Amino acid sequence: MSENILVGLAALGIPLLAAAYLMLRRHAPVFRMVVAMILLGLGYLTATGAISDIGATLMGQPIVPAVIETPVPAAPAETAPTPAPTPSPTVTPEAAPSPSDPAATVPGEPPPAPEDAAPAGAPIDSPAEAPASGEETQPTEPAPAPVTP
Repeated sequence: MSENILVGLAALGIPLLAAAYLMLRRHAPVFRMVVAMILLGLGYLTATGAISDIGATLMGQPIVPAVIETPVPAAPAETAPTPAPTPSPTVTPEAAPSPSDPAATVPGEPPPAPEDAAPAGAPIDSPAEAPASGEETQPTEPAPAPVTP
């Protein structure tokens, strides 16, 4: 171990352990917990290098920062161009059959009323899509969410 680490551990650990002993010597479980937390904290400071900095400062040595060299990126090699993303197919709702389409009418059922005509018995100022008083409204399913690549 380096001298800086030993000096830093002694400078922080001895006063903390002495204060914990003087305050908590009658409460053994609490004292043991405090000692465990002090050791954990000193271990963290040692792992991060702070203890050696503290030791160097106390001994009057200059703190030498760690030099981290970042690699210079090399010139990128020629790569093949990436293909453009293909557009996702959009889902289009099926067109409603027109009333004049013979396949749209069901045999034995009267042809559908024009879209702008109000249902029989509906007040004049109500919308044409309003259900009759005895009918229950059917919930409509929401449109599917758009697909993004």
